[in-house]
Amino acid sequence: LEGVFNSTESEVPLQQGLEASVYAGYSYTFADRLLLDASLRGSMFLAPDQRPYWSVSPDLSLTYNLYHAGKIKGTYSWRSQHIFQVGMSNIGLPLEFWLLAGHYNKPQRSQSLDLSVQWGVIRFCRPVRKAPLQSDGV
Repeated sequence: LEGVFNSTESEVPLQQGLEASVYAGYSYTFADRLLLDASLRGSMFLAPDQRPYWSVSPDLSLTYNLYHAGKIKGTYSWRSQHIFQVGMSNIGLPLEFWLLAGHYNKPQRSQSLDLSVQWGVIRFCRPVRKAPLQSDGV
């Protein structure tokens, strides 16, 4: 085994970025049972290497109200993420760290489609069961 041991302390290089966004949302009820929610988020991220990344993230949701019986809801969304966690768990262990989008790490993008059904057991009771069906893709 060969090598040199260096006992000098080194600092972890810091990354700095800037993110700015604009959001607009719209909600409309059709015939007292059908609710449409639409939103659009535009963002700009300035990476540490001064490279700008632009993204548009639309969301669309349609909810059918069954009144006391429950609700049926379908949602579509398209997301961009410029800051992301690198690690092997979803709980944020101290061994994991965050990266900014840049020359070596492109922004992450995902699309999701969700269908959920909510129903109540007793009339005049808040819905107590929820059965989501979800599909996420990149």
